[in-house]
Amino acid sequence: MDGRSKEHLAVLVQRNVCYDRDTPASSLHCCVACLYGQLDFEDVLTGFYQQRVDATGDSALREILAHNRDEEKEHAAMVLEWLRRQDEGFDHYLRKYLFTDRPILAIEEAADDGTESPAPPRVVGIGSLRKR
Repeated sequence: MDGRSKEHLAVLVQRNVCYDRDTPASSLHCCVACLYGQLDFEDVLTGFYQQRVDATGDSALREILAHNRDEEKEHAAMVLEWLRRQDEGFDHYLRKYLFTDRPILAIEEAADDGTESPAPPRVVGIGSLRKR
């Protein structure tokens, strides 16, 4: 990691310090700060890992480095899911924009002009009916 990346990482660590962990607002702040840091860290590491993935001739090492790179993406997704579960606004917009093939701006335009179709109802399962 070059000097600039190390300095950037130090700023991220400082920014992500959470002082008061006893309130819901503080937990949300910590989560958002963590998500920001994770995505920013992923941006730094993607370049870092990808350079090494591309440079190595050893297939086993290439797989390990690619796995490590992708772990950072997994961590960001986990934090984002926690945030979605805690914040109704995030939940609404993530459900609206994610996991659809429709053009993103078309979704927003439909909402703005009132032609948006209602979101499908959430499906709640009852689990397996098989005897245990």
